[in-house]
Amino acid sequence: MKSTGLMRLYSLLFISIVVAIIALMSCSGDDILKSAGPAIEITSPGDSAVVFGQVQIILAIRSDLNTDAVQFYIDGELTFTDYYYPYSYIWNTGIYEENGYHAIQA
Repeated sequence: MKSTGLMRLYSLLFISIVVAIIALMSCSGDDILKSAGPAIEITSPGDSAVVFGQVQIILAIRSDLNTDAVQFYIDGELTFTDYYYPYSYIWNTGIYEENGYHAIQA
């Protein structure tokens, strides 16, 4: 009776080790980068912020990201490229529709 229980324990342990090895082998470098968070994050203005006039768009960039420039898009249109760290952009909101929603991307 003891040998059956012991065999079952060894079988479960073996299966667990095999599953763990398969899981580790299936991870790629892309998965690791994705889990590290976004490479670039817009820190200001915040989501759903009400803005007017001239607004400074400020970015946080992951330290392992090696970049020479950042492009700023307003509503999908390239508006500015900054080549110098810290990357930012002064957005003149006066040329855009008032009381509208706008998407900022970098």
